[in-house]
Amino acid sequence: MQSQLGKATPDRHNSKLSELSPIGLAICRTDGTFTDINPAFASIIGYTVAETLNLNYWEILQTDCAAREKYRESQAKNSCTGPCPAAYKHKNNHLVPVRVSDREMETEGERAIWLSAIEIFNTRDENSQPPQSAAHCNSHLEKLLANQTDELAKTQELLQEKIAELEEANSKLRLQNQILDQIREAVIGTDGKGLITSWNKAAQRLYGYTPTEVIGQNIRLIYAPKEREFILKLVQEPLLEKGECELEIKMRRKSGEDFYSHLSVCLLKDVCGEVFGSVGCIRDISDRKALEKELTLRQARFDAFFSESPVGLCILDDQLRFVQINKMLAEMNGASPAEHIGKTVREILPDIAPMMEPLYQQILTTKEPILNMEISGENQRQPGVIRHIVASYFPLLDEGGEAIGIGAVVIDISDRKQAEAALQKSEQLYRTMASNIPNGAVMLFDRELRFTLVEGTELAAVGLSKELMEGKTIWEVFEPDFCAAVEPNYRAALAGETVITEFTYGDRIYLAYTLPVRNERQEIIGGLLMTQNITQRHLAEEALRESEEKYRCIVETADEGIWMIDAEGKTTFVNQKMVDMLACTVEEMIGQSLFAFMDAEGVAIAEANLNRRREGISEKHDFKFLRRDGSDLWAMVSTNSLSDKEGRYVGALAMVADITDRKQTEAALQQSEAKFRSLYELTSLPVLMLYDSNIADANTATFKLFGCTSPQQLYGQNPATLSPPFQPNGRDSLSMADEMIAIAFERGNHRFDWLHRRLDGTEFLAEVVLTAIEVGNEKIIQAVVQDLTDRKVAEETLVRSEQALRQQAQREQLLNQIANQIRNSLDLDTILATAVQEIRNLMHLDWCIFTWYRPNSNPPVWDIVCEAKNADLPSILGTYPIDDKSSLAVRQILRREILRIDDVSTFEDVELREIFQASKFNSVLSLPIHTASGDIGAITCYQALSLRNWSDSEVELMQAVIAQIAIAIDHAELYDQTRTTAQLAQAQTQKLEQTLRQLQRTQTQLIQSEKMSSLGQLVAGVAHEINNPVNFIYGNLSYTSEYTENLLKLLQLYQQEYPQPSATILDTREAFEIDYIVEDLPKILTSMKVGADRIRDIVLSLRTFSRLDEAEMKQVDIHDGIESTLLILQNRLKNKPDRPPINLIKEYGELPLVECYPGQLNQVFMNLLSNAIDAVEMEINKPDRTSKNLTITIRTEVTDNNCVAMRITDSGPGLSEDVKRRLFDPFFTTKPVGKGTGLGLAISHSIVVEKHGGQLSCNSVLGEGSEFAIEIPLRQKRN
Repeated sequence: MQSQLGKATPDRHNSKLSELSPIGLAICRTDGTFTDINPAFASIIGYTVAETLNLNYWEILQTDCAAREKYRESQAKNSCTGPCPAAYKHKNNHLVPVRVSDREMETEGERAIWLSAIEIFNTRDENSQPPQSAAHCNSHLEKLLANQTDELAKTQELLQEKIAELEEANSKLRLQNQILDQIREAVIGTDGKGLITSWNKAAQRLYGYTPTEVIGQNIRLIYAPKEREFILKLVQEPLLEKGECELEIKMRRKSGEDFYSHLSVCLLKDVCGEVFGSVGCIRDISDRKALEKELTLRQARFDAFFSESPVGLCILDDQLRFVQINKMLAEMNGASPAEHIGKTVREILPDIAPMMEPLYQQILTTKEPILNMEISGENQRQPGVIRHIVASYFPLLDEGGEAIGIGAVVIDISDRKQAEAALQKSEQLYRTMASNIPNGAVMLFDRELRFTLVEGTELAAVGLSKELMEGKTIWEVFEPDFCAAVEPNYRAALAGETVITEFTYGDRIYLAYTLPVRNERQEIIGGLLMTQNITQRHLAEEALRESEEKYRCIVETADEGIWMIDAEGKTTFVNQKMVDMLACTVEEMIGQSLFAFMDAEGVAIAEANLNRRREGISEKHDFKFLRRDGSDLWAMVSTNSLSDKEGRYVGALAMVADITDRKQTEAALQQSEAKFRSLYELTSLPVLMLYDSNIADANTATFKLFGCTSPQQLYGQNPATLSPPFQPNGRDSLSMADEMIAIAFERGNHRFDWLHRRLDGTEFLAEVVLTAIEVGNEKIIQAVVQDLTDRKVAEETLVRSEQALRQQAQREQLLNQIANQIRNSLDLDTILATAVQEIRNLMHLDWCIFTWYRPNSNPPVWDIVCEAKNADLPSILGTYPIDDKSSLAVRQILRREILRIDDVSTFEDVELREIFQASKFNSVLSLPIHTASGDIGAITCYQALSLRNWSDSEVELMQAVIAQIAIAIDHAELYDQTRTTAQLAQAQTQKLEQTLRQLQRTQTQLIQSEKMSSLGQLVAGVAHEINNPVNFIYGNLSYTSEYTENLLKLLQLYQQEYPQPSATILDTREAFEIDYIVEDLPKILTSMKVGADRIRDIVLSLRTFSRLDEAEMKQVDIHDGIESTLLILQNRLKNKPDRPPINLIKEYGELPLVECYPGQLNQVFMNLLSNAIDAVEMEINKPDRTSKNLTITIRTEVTDNNCVAMRITDSGPGLSEDVKRRLFDPFFTTKPVGKGTGLGLAISHSIVVEKHGGQLSCNSVLGEGSEFAIEIPLRQKRN
């Protein structure tokens, strides 16, 4: 884009002049961005022209902040400054002294600054030497200043001329812009590249963009995105061909809204005919487009209405020619719509034209309509067709009220006329029919609900008549409430529905049938209402309903189920009780067959029962039904057949009572009896039933016991007859038997021994148990007889079995005892020692050992680790090499075989026998153990003092013990592995946690150290960069003061020697205000020295704070570090717009030099003081705050334990106990998000405690402020 300078200059010579000028020329905006510069200006600061355009003038201008702001304020007040000294920052970072002139100007509606700069003297030559003397320097400066002043004056004069021309051009441009802004249409100018160059206020209102937003943007910006390429093509072709174009297009506002506009564009050409741009006028036509769209829509609606109307429509002009006609009317006239257009009524309808033309002329003359005129006749175009029409004609008037045509609305009522004729023919038929309806009436009504025929005998009963009703609507005959109730029925009939309702009129109740009446084409032309008085029937039904309700109440509350079926056996009614009994719902039973609720057996029975019902036979019987869940329902069913009036069978009625519980009880009794009989017969014990002391019944076992072949041999006999005459105690059997029976009746039961005799004469001793049983009101005796012959044998067998079981139980108990003792410990040595000891105790062994098989040893060995033995036997613990003699033992233990030797002397393996005999073992039992980890061992039992035959039960017991020992060994090994793994994991976890904490602390310190290092480098760099020019200024100030003082003395001497100078000198003296300069110049130099001193102090404080060269521990003045930190924070302590200044109280003690890391300690001061300022600033919103509230106090002192203490106290809100507990945790902060990281205090604590061996503590009371105390040793301990 063309620069602002180029735009504002009226000709192109300015650009050439600025390029050739030795004076640096530039234009920049008020924000300091350059818009144009010449090579001389760029050369002063060491950049190219292109590089300089990317710079900011206010960053190049090197004055102090106050001077720079004052300079910018002067520019903001539209003032200009004459040549004044300044310094520019060179590309190589040194300062270039210049003399600058500037002037405020306006280009393209924006304020800008015209700058001219002359380099005073060259400080870039590093090899240049300072002047040899003051006089030589002064002479050199005067010559250089004179030459450059002359050049500057010439350039200034030329510059003033060009500025005047530029202002004149800008004035004309402003006038043109004002004219464009008065135009109501949007005017937009573009250059040859399509970039917007002008934009009036109307364009801003239309599009929403300000000139600043669009100037320099492509014209595509204002087109709708989807139509940009299409619009540009539409615009370009006519522009290139004709130089102008005009069209309507869619554009887009800044808000994104699209709108229609009218665009007029023409090309702009210079005097040479070259196109350099275009200008366009845009007008918003959205309203017109919307109106056109609405008119088009309305026309479409009218055309659709006109052409599709079910009535005939046409328009005639004032010559009675058809202008427009729809299909319906054209069809009535017997011609197509096209045949009508342009022809007169006489040409289309010659038969009715003589009658209609006078009427049309009357309408055109009087401008009055003719409405609802009925016309009937035959159309010549449709011979034989008689049409009946209703026509309305009305004038069409123009804006002046003159008739310009006639509109016609024609309705064909031929069908209605035919219907009326048919209705008249059928009216008599309706009246005849209605008059014969008993207690009723018939009414016909049309589509307007007007009665056209009324007839009936019931009319007079309610005070109505056909004379009163015919020709009137329902609202004219009946009351409004009645009309509102019956009107929906009438409307439903007209809609094609048949409605049957009941209604009350007076004290009578009527049944009404409302149905549609149709013509030959099945079109509904009205409705028919037939009513009949049903008052008596309604009363009878009501009585029947009450009776039925009573019956239903009885049925529903009955305790029995009621079930009705029809002639086909399908359910027609069930009461709730019946439903509940079958676990169904009424809906599930109604319509279902009776057979659906019974099994196949029940169906067969029910079919026979139904046949008897058809014969009229009533019955009562038990029957089994099936519930829905499949369970049985036993019921007592009382059934009766049902017949109609003619005696025909129509179904059956059953009363059903649930007897399922009774049936279940009976079944249970039968089952119990059968069970008792089965047990009675099948029991192995003889059982007799005694009635009146005689045998009344006996089971099969009794017959077998006594050798009977038939019951008659026992039944009726006294028990004494089955005994010898006398019992072993000498008493006779008969009397003693009666006594035993009496005792049983008295006690309820009696047990005794009795000597019986079989029928074959053999006697046997038996145990008899008599039990008295009450049956009904009588008591009988049940006798159980048990032969005691086999008892002795059984008792002996039982004793032996008991002994075996007792031994087995003892061994099981011992096994459990061993297992429990083994499992009481997870220590492998304890398990093995306990096992061998308990085995020895259990089996009473001389020796029991546990041996590990160590095949991986060199050589392989037997490792005897545990033993239990008699006290007098030697110990054999230790390892024993495995030789060829013990190969059998190795093979057996590997094959998991048991080594069982009852007598070593008879053992087949000679080598192994020799080993055992050498050890004086007589009997050996060895069982192998294979653990889950793959280890192999053995439990070996030895008998040394005697021989021992190892029983199978002992071997089985040892196998069970071995299994328990193997499990215990596996558990112990697993426990050892788990414990070892847990210890390793715990140690690793502790190590990881410690490492993580150390990494977090290290990361935190590295982050802050990097941050502070960067800050220190920045501060040191800034201090260094400031220090160089300050030293230059400060070093030359003394020379300048001396030179100035000499010049002033010389001037004073000239005044004394030449008291009468020439007029030219006097004028120059007055113009330069020499007297004021003499007085003010020393003051200026003095103030410059004060400013330079201040800058040196600031630089020194910055260097003190940064301490980049003091990373090692050294002795420093603590107060210097505090003061340098306060100097950096001075801006936060001073007065602010929203608060007064923070009061700083220093209570410094006498401190010696302290050995520390000064850079890190300054970091601690910075964190604590920044936090104190934050805390104090939180008090500004309190209503009772005063300047005394905003206080920070710093105290230093030497403590008794050779430490230096520094306390920083603030008047902030204080800290809660919860906050104090977490105060030094990393990343914990109470500041808002984005204001604090939570690292400051954590790092400060690390620096004080870990780096300096000191303490950092906080004393705070909520609401009363906080105090942070630092205490470090005066001298650090050396490692």
